Amino acid sequence: MEEDTFGLTVLSIDGASRHQSGVMPPLLILQEIASRYEVDKGTFPGSFQANKTFQLIGGVGDGGLLGLMLGHFGISVNDTIREYRQILKAVHQHPDSAGWSKEERSQRLENVLKAFVASKTSPNDENHPLANPKEESPRCKVFVTAMHALNLQHPILLRTYRSRIDADPPKCTLVEAIRATTALPNLFTPVTLGPPHRQIDYFSPACHGFNNPIDQVRQEAKAAFPSRSISCIISLGCGHPGPVQIKDAKEDAARAVVQLAMDSVRAAEQTYRRLAGIPNLSFRFDVPYGLERAVLRLNPTLSEIRAHITAYVGQEKTTDQINSAVKQLVERPRSIKASELDGILPVETTATVWVKKCPLPSPNFTGRRDELDHMYTYFSSGIGTSSHIYIIYGLGGSGKTQLLLQFVLECQTRSPRMFDVVYFADASLETTLETDLKAIAIDHKIGETAADAVQWLSHQTNRWLLILDNADDQNFSIQKYIPKSTSGNVIITSRNPELTGLTSKDSGSKRIEDLEKWAAETLLKKLVGSRGRPSDDEDSLVAQVVKILHCFALAVTQAGSYMCATGCRYQEYIELFEVERTRLLRERKGHVPDNYPWSVYTTWAISFDQLKTASRNFMQICSYLHYTGIPKDLFIHVAKADPLEDVDVGPQIWLSEFMNHCRSDEGQWNP
Repeated sequence: MEEDTFGLTVLSIDGASRHQSGVMPPLLILQEIASRYEVDKGTFPGSFQANKTFQLIGGVGDGGLLGLMLGHFGISVNDTIREYRQILKAVHQHPDSAGWSKEERSQRLENVLKAFVASKTSPNDENHPLANPKEESPRCKVFVTAMHALNLQHPILLRTYRSRIDADPPKCTLVEAIRATTALPNLFTPVTLGPPHRQIDYFSPACHGFNNPIDQVRQEAKAAFPSRSISCIISLGCGHPGPVQIKDAKEDAARAVVQLAMDSVRAAEQTYRRLAGIPNLSFRFDVPYGLERAVLRLNPTLSEIRAHITAYVGQEKTTDQINSAVKQLVERPRSIKASELDGILPVETTATVWVKKCPLPSPNFTGRRDELDHMYTYFSSGIGTSSHIYIIYGLGGSGKTQLLLQFVLECQTRSPRMFDVVYFADASLETTLETDLKAIAIDHKIGETAADAVQWLSHQTNRWLLILDNADDQNFSIQKYIPKSTSGNVIITSRNPELTGLTSKDSGSKRIEDLEKWAAETLLKKLVGSRGRPSDDEDSLVAQVVKILHCFALAVTQAGSYMCATGCRYQEYIELFEVERTRLLRERKGHVPDNYPWSVYTTWAISFDQLKTASRNFMQICSYLHYTGIPKDLFIHVAKADPLEDVDVGPQIWLSEFMNHCRSDEGQWNP
């Protein structure tokens, strides 16, 4: 049987690094692979079909569109080139496209896509669903990645097939899925998906550093084929972006940041490091930036792109790689189990490992007595006889983590303490969770992996507590990181209410709502500080402030911190808030989800506008880094880099002015 004999083949396609030329480079590289495949198989020219050669295809942006053309519709490579060029000409290369608004360009693309889908489906169904739960799983599984506005850190997968790790995926049409993965915010409007009561805006993940979907492809192969072997993974890029160039800091900074975010090289290099120990498993084909700069100019012709691709695939190293990849596609050996695709990411054994300590709650923590008592009652029952898993869920900024930290503080300051030891792990990403659990294993000298830590905790008989904070990412299963124990305890904070299914007791979860009115008013007064003897007018103004903020914890905290730092009076803040909210509603309508409080967005905007230019620049840089453990060495390195390589004179001055805030008069690091 094929399932027992042959390995699976997987294809990953990057998004376009220049929208005018789209993803023609990976298409032409795939055309070369197909041609050599046909020769080795002894079949006639044009017989190669991606949907029969690959069992899984994943793509982002226009790469996702190609994945659907090749894998879902079964279009040949040559016909895909022709069809895709028509879409490019109708949208990005249209003579009038420079003058189109985002709405006009989005409508144009949607009309073109509907016509395309209608021509490929029967009976001419432009609203054909991406996945039909009544149909059998397709021979070639295809997914595209997108971002939704409630979670800007992790891309989600829109699949043409059912998935065991996503029981309730967004229901969408093929056109909506393509629009979602290609909706770059600077070019297109977002796509709204979901039922009327919980609609969410979706857009392309390329602008958030996920232009190369290889990590999602690798994880999806593990989930979709847990018992199968993988023969090879082929990753196709659109060209290395090359050195960042900023000629005018104010006008071109945003463009350069997007270019940095779309750099797919880092993800490719990490995958290579992970799988380097398995020969002929992972192949990456990406035009070097020297060629890419020549090719990907405004509206290059197909012959120009083809000439440079021919030069690239003709290089000895590239042609050897293509031949090796084709050999894997033809023979399909079982190279590695899909469950082992994480590979080995080398680490320095001499590096210092820190086990995260559970932070203290904010000294301004207020209210939530009912929630704290509910948690204390839950964890006090059946200690030592069964495991306790508790889920704290609610909107981002509602105060989930602060409630958790206050609970731990109260439990550990009581006599006797409720928990013998507390472990804290950042679960916002699978990588950060693995890192924190791995640190526990190394610290206790019981192994070097997250699995070692989970297994060790499962056998401990003391009363330990494991905290998994910010478990919002639905692209990995957090259940495998929960130790099975009769004496252990786990608390998870998340925006995802579906995690409540992890607890075996009805009382093992709590939804965090807005603060009670008195608690919100008390919190605001704490943050603002004493301003003399309180008056009836002041109490009335405090009540007005928390009312317009909907008693939302994060919004109240931001408002109070702003008033404390600036000396702004309550009445002044109310007036400022109304002006700012009106402006934001006018300028950003449709870009902030309906179920995420506008109060948070408005209070944040007020505070951000108060910052100096250098502070704003610093925050923008940090927004591209994970919010915990931002490396100081990164800024030290840039501060010492003089002159900065691969950067034009304009940005060199701009960066130097920024880094001067972190240098002493002698040019040494001195923040």
